[in-house]
Amino acid sequence: GKSMHESPLTRDEQTSHFALWCLWSAPLLLGCSLSELDSETLSLLTNDDLLDIDQDPAGVQASAHQVGRNPDHIAYVKPLACGDTAVGLFNFGEKDAELVLDFRNIAGRTEPVQLVLDCLGSREFDEICNRFIVPLRPHACAVYRLTHPS
Repeated sequence: GKSMHESPLTRDEQTSHFALWCLWSAPLLLGCSLSELDSETLSLLTNDDLLDIDQDPAGVQASAHQVGRNPDHIAYVKPLACGDTAVGLFNFGEKDAELVLDFRNIAGRTEPVQLVLDCLGSREFDEICNRFIVPLRPHACAVYRLTHPS
């Protein structure tokens, strides 16, 4: 159904907005009626994988740091209390883009990744490779949780 307050943001922009909040461990406040949310918005706001990143036990706000210098294509990396690493890739540009995610360069770690969780559920990993290309529409994002061998 329709929500009482239509957002001026596209679905991709809503997802990027929420993902950034979660990577930065921001307090999550909602200024609308939960009963009026459409199913896609409700699904985004109750995404356990994103909420786990936001509510990381380390509780360090703004703990995600930017990697790279391209203003249109930005990666944020957030170390998690358990030793995992959260990575958000964002296309802030106005054109489709292909961003490279190289696990060997994430947070200065060189060991292989043991497990990759796609927090937005758009990609399944049959096997873990060290590097892959992430296609993103304008203003869209991808968020991954990387588990490293102990």
